[in-house]
Amino acid sequence: MAAGGIAGLSGFVLTQAEQWIAASLIALGGVVALNRAALARHSTLVSTASLAFVMIFGAAHGNAHGLEIPETAGPIGFAAGFLSGTSLLHLAGVGIGMLSERWIAVSVPVRIAGVFAVALGGGLSVR
Repeated sequence: MAAGGIAGLSGFVLTQAEQWIAASLIALGGVVALNRAALARHSTLVSTASLAFVMIFGAAHGNAHGLEIPETAGPIGFAAGFLSGTSLLHLAGVGIGMLSERWIAVSVPVRIAGVFAVALGGGLSVR
C-alpha cells in the first residue's frame, strides 16, 4: 500500500485501480464469507497466491489514496494517516478473525460481512 501511495502521490495513475479495488472486495470478502483462512494456513500455493493478490490490491488502494490527496494536505502527513489508519483496520480485522475462529456468535456476523463485501465489490465493478 505504501508503494502504491508513493506512486499516487508522485502522479502515477495505476491503470484500472478502481477495478482492482472492486476485485479486492470480491476476493477477500469471498475468503471471509467462505471462512477459508484455515485452508490458506495449510497450503503453500494458496498462501503464496494470497500474498500476491494482497500486494496487488494494497498497491491499488494505496495508489487511489495517493492520487486523492487534498491540495491543503502535506504528503508525508497524509501518507502517514492513511497507512496508520489502514494498519489499525487490519489489526482489528485480524483480532475479529481470531475471535470468529473460537466463537460462533462472532463467526456468523463476520461471514455475513464477507458476503456484503462481495456484493459491494460486485456493485463497484459494474458502475
